[in-house]
Amino acid sequence: MDSCVYLDYFCSRQNKAGKDLSEPAKRFFAKVLSKKHQVIISDWVIDELDYTNIFKEDSILICSLKKNKQILSCGYSEEEVTLAKQISVKYYKDVLHVLLAEKMQADVIITRNTPHFYPISKKIKVLIPEHFVC
Repeated sequence: MDSCVYLDYFCSRQNKAGKDLSEPAKRFFAKVLSKKHQVIISDWVIDELDYTNIFKEDSILICSLKKNKQILSCGYSEEEVTLAKQISVKYYKDVLHVLLAEKMQADVIITRNTPHFYPISKKIKVLIPEHFVC
């Protein structure tokens, strides 16, 4: 999952047209929790969220996912960052999300930033939170 979904959840964000993005993120996480899906959270996502200073390890969401053993952790290497930059200098951060999702054999990537993901994700479906169906 891309960091933008966490940002929508934790920051109650809206898009440029004023559409609420937090409710779809909340519904997405409610589906995940109720259906016992696993969420992959990479160190890359944590680094991105730490940069924004909003990631809350003690939040009800993260604690619930941990309690239910629904979080899978995934590290990344400098070699993976280098490979991502070789694939796309401009969108290497998104490429790295895809590389890590492939490494973890994810079924789907959830993001708001689908235009950056579609061209690079050949093996994994890319969906916005509203289109995730359990």
